[in-house]
Amino acid sequence: TDLKGDIKFDQVHFVYPSRPNRVIYKNFNLHIKSGQSVAIVG
Repeated sequence: TDLKGDIKFDQVHFVYPSRPNRVIYKNFNLHIKSGQSVAIVG
């Protein structure tokens, strides 16, 4: 699928349901401009 425009993550919080006390992302922000390639590895 071709995407058009930017992708923006604002204040993202994430925990795994099996480990709710282990915060993976807290206040995560990311702005991916149109045409950029980004990999999030963890």
